[in-house]
Amino acid sequence: AILRKHNIKAFSMHDVDKYGIGRVVEMALDHVNKDRVLPIHMSFDVDALDPSVAPATGTPVRGGLTFREGHYICEAVAETGCLVALDLVEVNPALGDPESLRQTVAVGCSLIRCSLGERSTNTAVKLISGDGFSFIIDKEVAEQSPTLKNMLDTSRGGIDSDVAFAEALTNQIQLPEIRGRTLEKVCQYLFYKYRFVDEGASDRVPEFDFEIEMSLELLMAADYLDC
Repeated sequence: AILRKHNIKAFSMHDVDKYGIGRVVEMALDHVNKDRVLPIHMSFDVDALDPSVAPATGTPVRGGLTFREGHYICEAVAETGCLVALDLVEVNPALGDPESLRQTVAVGCSLIRCSLGERSTNTAVKLISGDGFSFIIDKEVAEQSPTLKNMLDTSRGGIDSDVAFAEALTNQIQLPEIRGRTLEKVCQYLFYKYRFVDEGASDRVPEFDFEIEMSLELLMAADYLDC
């Protein structure tokens, strides 16, 4: 009633579902700053994000903005060149467990950086074995495993999702059940699959070699990673 009384333009998740976040942001900017010449103060309430994306907040409601939708808003406002002030509110350290708080703070910091013009160029993923060895590979290579791809999916967190993986925010994945020696061979296989995925049964595809004594551990890793 207050919005209608004062002719305040507002968009709901229904509008986001109907038009897409890009069109909704464009319509909002056109309403308040058609020529993109006026200064903009953006106030971002993390309650607008789905609680699977930002759980440590006061009034979490399922069906909120996804990780990417929230970031698109910040990116689009930054691209106008008109942003002069920004506040990000409703991150509540008193709510949720330590991991929920860490995830929410990480998302909040990422939103602020995007509002200031940062674009993600980091496509590296760190895989960490159960015995503490780390392997850094390209994200497209890691995504040859459907399991890893799902964990790295930043679009998770919409109305049909109950879980948003913290790995999507950090690009780091702990694999406690896989030893370093085995994970190294897994990384080699993921690159092999990425390199030759379009070759099919071509004679140009070489054999993927591995030590016979690693067979059982590799089979278990392959089953978990679905590759």
